[in-house]
Amino acid sequence: MRVVATRMTTGASSTTPRSLRVVTIVQWVKGMREMSCMTYRGEEDAEVAGHWPRKVERVINQMQVPNELRVDCVTQLLIESAHSWWETIRERRSWEVLRWRDFREEFEERYYSWEHRREKEQEFLDLR
Repeated sequence: MRVVATRMTTGASSTTPRSLRVVTIVQWVKGMREMSCMTYRGEEDAEVAGHWPRKVERVINQMQVPNELRVDCVTQLLIESAHSWWETIRERRSWEVLRWRDFREEFEERYYSWEHRREKEQEFLDLR
């Protein structure tokens, strides 16, 4: 992990030329994949939807992905319906700079809603 993060510590600021920013994002995403971050298709399963963002967040924290690149990096892991969903969110909120917190809120609202959390909580309580 340290080797992966060390190669990418320079990051890419908003003033970085676009081509260099893309290369930097590709490097970060490659490192995330090396640390077992999987793609997300948009599964409606509450367990999968709950686990995926926690795993990704743990990895981006461990790798120290710069805050300004986190959303761009993480959304590279979205495929199929999840990718389409994110494109819709980006268009709807195009006037904003979306941060990790924004992504998490949108993701949880769509894939891990209050009903899902309540359902999992009830399953846990029923185990007693």
